[in-house]
Amino acid sequence: MKKDKLKFIVNKQNNSINGNFIYNDKKYFYKVLNKSDYQDELNGYKLAINKLPIKKMIYYNFLKDNKYVIIYEYEDTVEKNKGLLNDLLVKNDKEASININVINKMNDILSVYDINLKYTKILDYSANDRFFKGRIKNRLKKWYKDDNDFSKIIFINGKRCKSINMIIDEVVEYFEKENEKMCFFSQGDPNTLNISIKPCFFDLVTAGYNSIIGEFAIMFISTLFYDNYFCPKYHSKSYFLHEKALQQYILFEPFIIINNMNSIEINCIYKSSNIRKEYVLRYINILKKNKICISSDVKYYIIMRLLCVFNIEEMEYNDYFYSIYLVEYFYYLFNKNDSNVLLIFENMLSNMEVV
Repeated sequence: MKKDKLKFIVNKQNNSINGNFIYNDKKYFYKVLNKSDYQDELNGYKLAINKLPIKKMIYYNFLKDNKYVIIYEYEDTVEKNKGLLNDLLVKNDKEASININVINKMNDILSVYDINLKYTKILDYSANDRFFKGRIKNRLKKWYKDDNDFSKIIFINGKRCKSINMIIDEVVEYFEKENEKMCFFSQGDPNTLNISIKPCFFDLVTAGYNSIIGEFAIMFISTLFYDNYFCPKYHSKSYFLHEKALQQYILFEPFIIINNMNSIEINCIYKSSNIRKEYVLRYINILKKNKICISSDVKYYIIMRLLCVFNIEEMEYNDYFYSIYLVEYFYYLFNKNDSNVLLIFENMLSNMEVV
């Protein structure tokens, strides 16, 4: 490639570099990875061929200093603030009703899950374990070993709850056991920036057979709480060329009252949008259509997403306690013997405030 024919766009984030470039009037997407993620992405790509709608990989190689590059064909339907599931949701977050064209685009994405959920396996390891069991030692235990608030009794909306430390101990015990789980083939990290409305799936590091319960937890928290509020606020660089989300996260600020003394009292009303609720409800319908059940153990996966994407101790005061509130809320949302967890989620969504 001649240098004068290249036009690079570079997005440098905390742990990654990616972007796109044009060569001979054709656009490409590239990402620079460490050796481990590079190998996982190559493996995920090979596995995903004919199982997921993905772009063609055209080049991969070692760069220098333990850095490797992968180049894909560019998905031309993705433009500035356009083309991703994130963009579809952000564009419609303020809408009271959802038009049929938007619903059809959501259904196009969910049709991929509908197909792949027909072929499940019971496994004791899944690719998305890295977000759960894989974060116990280096995030959950490391980040929160000295938080004094975590030993306090907590009241949420007047209800007495366990301390966060007690909940963390239970989460650790759960994930340190060898748990078999039902798995299906998926991209593995279904946040709204990793999926285009074409549809096409990006970021194949965790592509493979993933636990359904883990996939659901990631989708649920990303769609309703993280990709619209926490992520734009605390990881704005991930919204490169899709910055409209940065202008709207204030819509999703919770109403919260905090009293932190010997115990912690939190009164909170959280909210989402009609379109985000609709996407999650349609995802749940796909699970039900394929006779997939989610157990009450989903609360442990949700708690890992709430505590181990960002270190909540580094958040602003209200967001720190909002995160604590959500941990307690979802811990107590389910009882161990609940037989219809999906119905509990549906009821929660129906009662959820909207912007």
